[in-house]
Order: sequence, then C-alpha cells, then structure tokens
Amino acid sequence: MTPLALSRKPDSLYYQVEDRRDCRTTCHHRALACLRHLRYVGTWARRMVCPDQDLGISAVSNRTGKYELRKLPWNSAEAQESRGLCLMIHGLNSSPKQWESYTRQFRKEFPNAHLVVGSVHKAGNCSLQDAANPFVELVENYMEKCPGKPIVFIGTSNGARVAADVESRVNPEGLKSLTSFSVAGVLGGSKVVDWAHKFCRCLSRLHHPAIKRDLSSMSQESQALVSALQQRQVVWKRQGAEVSHYFIATTEDEKVRPLDSSLPYLEGTPKENYWIEVGESHETIVDAVQEKIFQIMRPILR
Repeated sequence: MTPLALSRKPDSLYYQVEDRRDCRTTCHHRALACLRHLRYVGTWARRMVCPDQDLGISAVSNRTGKYELRKLPWNSAEAQESRGLCLMIHGLNSSPKQWESYTRQFRKEFPNAHLVVGSVHKAGNCSLQDAANPFVELVENYMEKCPGKPIVFIGTSNGARVAADVESRVNPEGLKSLTSFSVAGVLGGSKVVDWAHKFCRCLSRLHHPAIKRDLSSMSQESQALVSALQQRQVVWKRQGAEVSHYFIATTEDEKVRPLDSSLPYLEGTPKENYWIEVGESHETIVDAVQEKIFQIMRPILR
C-alpha cells in the first residue's frame, strides 16, 4: 500500500492527502526535516549577508512595487531573441535571495532565456492585488515584446498565491505556453496563521489586514483565488494554450496546515503533477525539488 495518496471529495476545491505512514516512519521524517532545517538556517544567514550580485541574483528585482518597464532586459537595445521568461516569486517576509541556487543554475543552463527574480512589494505584507500588480504588468509587457514565447512561474509559499493571481488576471491574448510551479503554496490559507494571530496578538499589528484575512484557513478570499484559477484554465483551453501546473508540498510543512491548502484541484492537471515530498520543512523543500523543476524546464527554455 502506498504510504501517501491523493483523494478528492466531490465538489472540493482541493485534494486531500491520505497519510498511511506508520508512527516510526513519520517520526523519522519529522526528525529529518528538523535536521535539514537547521542546516538551512546557516545557508539562509550566508545569503542574507551577501550582496545580490555575489549570489548571482539579477538587479531587475524592485522593492517599490513598480517595475520600470524600459529597464527590463528584453526591452534593451542589445536584447537577443528570447527563449522564454522565468519569473520566480519568494514567500511572505522573505527575499529574492531565497532563489540563489536556482538563479545560478538557471544562468548556466538557459543563457538565452530571460529571468526575473521578483521582489514582492513590502515583502508580501500587503494585499494580494498590490503584490501581484507589478508582475501582471511585467508579464504582459514580455508577451507584447516576445509574443508566443514560453513563460514559467515558480512561486513558493505566499509567492505561489501571487503567481496564481498573476495567472488569473494577466491578459490571456498572445499566451501560447505557461508552466507554473507552486512550491509549498499557501493557496488555501493555513491554520497556522489562525493560531498565530489568536495566541500572538502583536502579529495583527505587524501584518497587513489582508494577510490575516486572506491567509486564514480556507478563507473566502483563498477560495475565490482557487476558483479564479480554475476558471482561467477554461480560457487557456479555449484558446489552445499549452498550460501545465505542478503543485509541490511536504508532509512536514510546519507553516501550511492542512496540507490540502497546497494542492488545489485543477481540471486537466494529472495527479502525477502533484508532488508530495517527505522529510523537508517549509523552507528546505524549495532547494530539495530544484533539480526536478529544472528537468521539466529544460525542454521548454532551451
């Protein structure tokens, strides 16, 4: 019997994970996640003290919530023909430096593709619309300048929400190919957010009101986001666009609960595109699935 399996109730917006691991295996995976997370803390500290250029991260990222379109790489006079665009979006209160390992590998493997390591407005501590608006404009500008070229989104945690909102609102005309990776996405909210705001009142003062509202477990706003994403798939299908989604979660995720929140049901997305990892924390899963993501991107962007 497979220790982890996906099931879905009729009319549910999400897949449920059936965890059949025995107690010993579960404890082993939890211990492994803790050890990996401790090691990750050192990596994160190193990334935070290093300048962006030393980490191989593009200066395209912008913390003001607005991109100067003329400065985007595909708009320069020296721009070569683009093989595609990859947009990486970090999580809440995180930083573009989260993508250090990805950016180094991307520039080695896809020298003719464009990469934008997004810096989310106010590190995501804002409304979803304010976080996503700059990326909607950016993607639409790319589609105008490079029509028909493939686009890849990679979002983690709250960044997966932002990517989903971008997809659901971007002008669909001209899009031919989109591949989206949601890594530990908090698409359905999280009970951890509910508990944190209940027992730590100061978070309510530190967080934008939209964060508490939108990230509450299975909130109306999160349901609306997934519904909009589902409706957008109808548009893609009608216009013949090649669209693929990959939803990635970890059983040891300490921030996204229930795990279903990371696994929205999208018609046409096969079950094999839902990856359930074990022994990884909310943060370490990003680097853990890097090679699997690049395997999928290679035939798209080369």
